[in-house]
Amino acid sequence: MECYIVRIYRREEQDNRIVVGLVETVGIERKERFSGPEELWKILCSKKGARRGNKREAGGKGKSC
Repeated sequence: MECYIVRIYRREEQDNRIVVGLVETVGIERKERFSGPEELWKILCSKKGARRGNKREAGGKGKSC
Protein backbone atom coordinates (compact mmCIF):
# COMPACT_ATOMS: atom_id res chain seq x y z
CA MET A 1 0.00 0.00 0.00
CA GLU A 2 1.36 3.43 -0.93
CA CYS A 3 1.05 6.24 1.57
CA TYR A 4 1.14 9.91 0.61
CA ILE A 5 1.28 13.21 2.42
CA VAL A 6 -0.74 15.81 0.53
CA ARG A 7 -0.16 19.38 1.66
CA ILE A 8 -2.56 22.03 0.43
CA TYR A 9 -0.99 25.44 0.78
CA ARG A 10 -3.59 27.63 -0.86
CA ARG A 11 -7.26 27.41 -1.75
CA GLU A 12 -9.19 30.10 -3.62
CA GLU A 13 -12.06 31.60 -1.64
CA GLN A 14 -14.32 32.02 -4.69
CA ASP A 15 -13.69 28.52 -6.08
CA ASN A 16 -12.70 25.78 -3.61
CA ARG A 17 -11.61 23.51 -6.49
CA ILE A 18 -8.57 25.72 -7.14
CA VAL A 19 -5.82 24.40 -4.88
CA VAL A 20 -2.03 24.53 -4.82
CA GLY A 21 0.12 22.10 -2.86
CA LEU A 22 2.70 19.37 -2.61
CA VAL A 23 2.57 15.55 -2.72
CA GLU A 24 5.18 13.51 -0.89
CA THR A 25 5.40 9.72 -1.04
CA VAL A 26 6.10 8.35 2.44
CA GLY A 27 9.53 6.73 2.59
CA ILE A 28 10.80 8.42 -0.58
CA GLU A 29 12.62 11.75 -0.63
CA ARG A 30 10.75 12.98 -3.73
CA LYS A 31 8.17 15.77 -3.62
CA GLU A 32 5.96 16.99 -6.47
CA ARG A 33 4.02 20.25 -6.73
CA PHE A 34 0.49 20.50 -8.08
CA SER A 35 -1.78 23.40 -8.97
CA GLY A 36 -5.26 21.98 -9.27
CA PRO A 37 -7.16 18.76 -8.69
CA GLU A 38 -6.34 17.43 -12.16
CA GLU A 39 -2.59 17.72 -11.55
CA LEU A 40 -2.94 16.14 -8.10
CA TRP A 41 -4.89 13.23 -9.59
CA LYS A 42 -2.30 12.80 -12.36
CA ILE A 43 0.54 12.66 -9.80
CA LEU A 44 -1.23 10.07 -7.67
CA CYS A 45 -2.17 7.94 -10.68
CA SER A 46 1.31 8.05 -12.18
CA LYS A 47 2.89 6.92 -8.93
CA LYS A 48 0.39 4.10 -8.54
CA GLY A 49 0.63 3.01 -12.15
CA ALA A 50 4.41 3.07 -12.13
CA ARG A 51 4.53 0.67 -9.21
CA ARG A 52 1.64 -1.70 -9.87
CA GLY A 53 0.46 -1.14 -13.40
CA ASN A 54 -3.17 -1.69 -12.41
CA LYS A 55 -6.31 0.41 -12.75
CA ARG A 56 -8.92 0.86 -10.08
CA GLU A 57 -12.06 2.90 -9.58
CA ALA A 58 -11.53 5.86 -7.26
CA GLY A 59 -14.25 6.47 -4.73
CA GLY A 60 -17.00 5.35 -7.08
CA LYS A 61 -16.76 8.58 -9.08
CA GLY A 62 -15.89 6.87 -12.35
CA LYS A 63 -12.31 8.18 -12.52
CA SER A 64 -9.59 5.61 -12.66
CA CYS A 65 -5.83 5.71 -12.78
